[in-house]
Amino acid sequence: VSFMSRTTKYRKTARRTKANPSRGRPPAKSRSFLKEPGEFYGIFLFFLALLATVSLFSERAGVLGKWIDEGLTISFGRGAYFVPVLLLVWALSFFAHTRRYNFNSLISGLALAFISLLALAGIIGAEPGTIFEQSQMVARGGYVGAALAYLLIKTVGEIGGSLFLVVLLLIAFLICTRMSLKEVGQKVTQKSVPRIKETLKAGIKGLKKEETRELGPLIKETYSGIGLTVTDAVPKLPAVERVTEQRITIRKPREEETREEQKIEEQLEMPLPRYLDDEGYILPPLSIVKRSKTISPQLSVQNVQESMAILQTVFQDFRVEARVTEVTRGPTVTLFELQLAPGVKVQRILNLMDDLCVALASPDIRILTPIPGRSAVGIEVPNKIRGIVTLGDIFNSPDDQRNRPLLELPLGKHLSGQAVYINVAEMPHVLIAGATGSGKSSCLNSLITSLLFKAGPSQVKLILIDPKMVELSVFKGIPHLLTEVIVDPKKASAALKWAVREMEERFKLLAKTGFKSLDPFNQAIVEGIIDQESFEEPLEPLPYILVIIDELSDLMMISSAEVEDSICRLSQMARAVGLHLIIATQRPSVNVITGLIKANIPSRIAFEVTSITDSRVILDMAGAEKLVGRGDMLFLATGSSKPIRVQGAFVTQNEIEMVVNYIKKQVEPRYRQEIYAENSDDSGKSPFEDELLDRAIETVIMAGHASASLLQRRFRIGYARAGRLIDMMEDRGIVSAYEGSKPRTVLITMEEWKRMQERSREG
Repeated sequence: VSFMSRTTKYRKTARRTKANPSRGRPPAKSRSFLKEPGEFYGIFLFFLALLATVSLFSERAGVLGKWIDEGLTISFGRGAYFVPVLLLVWALSFFAHTRRYNFNSLISGLALAFISLLALAGIIGAEPGTIFEQSQMVARGGYVGAALAYLLIKTVGEIGGSLFLVVLLLIAFLICTRMSLKEVGQKVTQKSVPRIKETLKAGIKGLKKEETRELGPLIKETYSGIGLTVTDAVPKLPAVERVTEQRITIRKPREEETREEQKIEEQLEMPLPRYLDDEGYILPPLSIVKRSKTISPQLSVQNVQESMAILQTVFQDFRVEARVTEVTRGPTVTLFELQLAPGVKVQRILNLMDDLCVALASPDIRILTPIPGRSAVGIEVPNKIRGIVTLGDIFNSPDDQRNRPLLELPLGKHLSGQAVYINVAEMPHVLIAGATGSGKSSCLNSLITSLLFKAGPSQVKLILIDPKMVELSVFKGIPHLLTEVIVDPKKASAALKWAVREMEERFKLLAKTGFKSLDPFNQAIVEGIIDQESFEEPLEPLPYILVIIDELSDLMMISSAEVEDSICRLSQMARAVGLHLIIATQRPSVNVITGLIKANIPSRIAFEVTSITDSRVILDMAGAEKLVGRGDMLFLATGSSKPIRVQGAFVTQNEIEMVVNYIKKQVEPRYRQEIYAENSDDSGKSPFEDELLDRAIETVIMAGHASASLLQRRFRIGYARAGRLIDMMEDRGIVSAYEGSKPRTVLITMEEWKRMQERSREG
């Protein structure tokens, strides 16, 4: 105000001097800078305007610029960007000496409008209790706007204050334009009335012509599906038509879907021969699993553009120089790649986490600093319309799937849309954890179903442990099982002990044949490289064994020491002999996932968890608490420093049952009875400690020769137990000693065996 009064004073003095030269000094031929102090003020205000502009829009104004930026932002909020404009107009007023326009009225009107807008920004939607919060003031009209708004709300209320400020804005407009309301009304009337008359005349003529037209052709051309009439008066209709055509090409007609379902049902209902082994085994057709429906690309692009606009607005509001350079939309989340300006710290993006969650209306935003393999920051935002990934989406062709390694199974899809596979033989064990309903059991079902599509019963054997009794029961009766689906925790502990014994027997066999792992051993047997004469029984390829536990916490509550010991021994040594663990739990605590278990199972899959503590138990880092559930997972592979985000493949219960029924029609299951014999290691101490010994003796006497393979086939037991039964018979003098590749000779008859049994009962 003082600057304005001085400006007016200098202009009046100049006019008096020109009107009456005798009253003042004679005008000088050359003006001095000190004799025209108004220009000095103009230059100074112009400098302040430039300095304020640089301070607000850049970080290169030094310490003073930072102070100016913070001061203007705190004082005026978003109105700080209007301050340089006011200063620039004020500076020009000292140089523009003209009678056509009065800069004083322009400056006064702009200042009044500026103050009114600050107060209006602070009063709209504000509450008296939160009006002086710093975040609210910065986003609105600063301290000035908050103070004026608070004063108006207390005096005349929110509505009265808003009306008062609107009136002030109208007065500011009149001051700037130097016009009265009467003049404004006259000009508006002069320009608008002729146009309104012309529009009404054209409309009346159009209505008269429209009465003579036939409405039939217009109604006939309609858009199928949404019922919009297509006429020449709708210019945006071609765009709508193209989008909907894209949807129609994605979706199959009902007749074609029905024919495909009938074809699958006919293929599944074909009579198949039953085998005791899988020599004639036929793998299930991949057509059983269906592909998911594709989301409209137009909706996806629209959602991505809205999220990009929100991100850019948040960065501008908080003065963070960053821009979105690339967008990758996945089934569940969209990854926005950010490029930061030089000198911008990554911590500033991390500090905006809560503000981004509020702006995007999503609490599950995840920030990657940096994106693995890229020099950029990533922001993962959940999609408003989520897509579903099914096994049918990943199974592109039968040749592609069945030419992969036997234990390479599809896990889901990456953000880029590429399928993610895990090779269980290389991992070699997997730990899966997540909250209830996050997708753990669906992941296990998907992995087992994928395995059934490519592996026969002689290639892979399964031990399924399901203490919850309902998750894995659908696979009951498939020939890949070594035993029935285990639901008793005590039997599960016995099964894990049996797996340890089987591992030790396989290691002895590999050491005897000179091989270090299972694959070369099986290949040597197939090619006939191993000398079979040095073994009592002919060697056959050994299958892979997968032990799948759906709920580890139930086992740890019953017998934690035994279960932990068995899991640790298997995870340390079992990889070389083809025995692998897949363990899932919904309680990722240190009591369940102990340090020893984590140390020996480096591959982890984390689904949605309830706290950051649970995420650190699974992954040793945060992140799983930001997942959105329903198959959304973080996969940490062996040797990786950071996990990747994957949307898990989903398989329906109906599809699983179709695969299981297709397999059960061909091959009968043969369970291993010795799995639950926990004390079978000590069975050689006494001839009658094994319950099968008497029946085994009768079998070899009736057959006329003794061999481990004979007992395996007859009693469906493993090689280790059959060999121990032969050793017991040798100790009792029932069969001859080991003679290389020749079968053992039976030394007694059935009558002699009966007499031996009678004497043992009498004794």
